[in-house]
Amino acid sequence: MHFSQWQLRHTATKVSSVSFLIDLGRKISERTGEPLEVQFLFQRISVLIQRFNSVLFHETFPVEDDTDT
Repeated sequence: MHFSQWQLRHTATKVSSVSFLIDLGRKISERTGEPLEVQFLFQRISVLIQRFNSVLFHETFPVEDDTDT
C-alpha cells in the first residue's frame, strides 16, 4: 500500500471515530439532559489515554530487586 493511500484511509478512520464519539455524546446528552456531555466524554477519554500512557511509560523502567532489606 502506498503511503498516500494509507494516509487517506487513516484520516477517514479518524474522522469516522470522532463522528461516532460526537454522536454518542449527543445521545448521552439527550438522555441525561446535560448539554456538555460531549465535552465530558472527550475529557474522560483524554484522561484514560493519559493514564494508559503513564502506565506504559512506567513499565519502561527496569525493576530493581530490593532483597537487601
